[in-house]
Amino acid sequence: MSEGAAERAAFPALSLRVNFAWTLAGTVVYAACQWGVLVVLAKLCSPEEVGNFALAIAVTSPIFLLSNLQLRSIQATDARREVRFSDYLGVRAAGTTVSCAISLGIALLGNFPPSARAVIVTVALAKAVESFCDVLYGLFQQHERMDCIAISLFARGLLGLWLVGAGVWLGRTATWAAAGMVVAWSAVLFFHDLPARTIAPEAPLDRRPRPQRWRDRSRVAMTGVPLGVVMLLVSLNQNIPRYFLQATRGERQLGLFAAIASILTAGLVIVNALGQSASPRLAALAAHADRAGFKALLSKLLLGVASVGVIGLIAAQLMGPTILRLLFTPEYAAHAPVLVTIMVAGAIGFLASILGYAMTALRIFKAQVPLFAITCLVAASWAWFDAPRAGIAGAARAMVAAAIVQAIVSAVIVLRRIPAEKRP
Repeated sequence: MSEGAAERAAFPALSLRVNFAWTLAGTVVYAACQWGVLVVLAKLCSPEEVGNFALAIAVTSPIFLLSNLQLRSIQATDARREVRFSDYLGVRAAGTTVSCAISLGIALLGNFPPSARAVIVTVALAKAVESFCDVLYGLFQQHERMDCIAISLFARGLLGLWLVGAGVWLGRTATWAAAGMVVAWSAVLFFHDLPARTIAPEAPLDRRPRPQRWRDRSRVAMTGVPLGVVMLLVSLNQNIPRYFLQATRGERQLGLFAAIASILTAGLVIVNALGQSASPRLAALAAHADRAGFKALLSKLLLGVASVGVIGLIAAQLMGPTILRLLFTPEYAAHAPVLVTIMVAGAIGFLASILGYAMTALRIFKAQVPLFAITCLVAASWAWFDAPRAGIAGAARAMVAAAIVQAIVSAVIVLRRIPAEKRP
């Protein structure tokens, strides 16, 4: 038996069902813990500190999503192993360095209070650690070992939440919370993710000359640029109302808005689980030009996520103040009508998300760039008009406007690109 075969025998790929179970469990736990971070901040800190943390996430997320170039997806679908892991790692290291430098520049040169600058820098460090975890996740996914990713997500989520809570309890600031996140994620990276690389067969010694190595890494980077741009636009679409809110109404209003909007996390976990699990089936139906089957499955998915959205909207309408008081503080409960508006945006956005999975199954990639560019323009226009005069209510309405446009344009694209039935 060869060395590579021995490695594969020692670390066999898991079945699709087992991998799905691990993925769902890891995603649910991690999302719950990330939402718990905002709950801890809202309970123990002022809304201004919650706003500083939300601002740091809003500033750094688009930068790192662009520089990450969706290398995890590219690597996971590299079935022929045409690119070495060291190339993915090298491109990721370069992108992460640039992202850290840009984040630092924005923190120093932007019109932010000193407390917000400190949080932006610390969150950027956490994002840098996360980017290296992500490229390792691509390696695990490529070898169909989603258990390694799920265990990492368990550890990052739970340890991160614990250390964030400890940091907030000690320092009562968002900077201490972000510092706890850096420590937790670094520990998981060095004590789990890097050692778990042994699941991959050992690559032969890299004997390429340096110019060839640079050319190969350049090709990897250029492959990821369109995907990075799409993720940048997706992140901007989510964060544009927050930018206008912070600029015109300050960190306190941003903190109130971010905490209330975080309740959408519960629905998004369900929507993403449905979309990810159904994507292979949608792609197969599209590949076989089974128009009726594709439309039937897509209709079921849309009906399912519509039900999630309606349930959330009814709960917000009937129990909004109680929910916000239990999760956060009475100050947040005073803004229960905003929760209803956000849940309207969420219900429409859930439909748009499923249509996004349908576009991916149909191999529609380039059209997503103008789609999200238009959506960002709508969000920015509405937030520019409404957020300064109406505060968090205006930001919530900007979310609704952007979600409506995204859902309508996505539906038009999908309906036009569903393949025609093959004639017998």
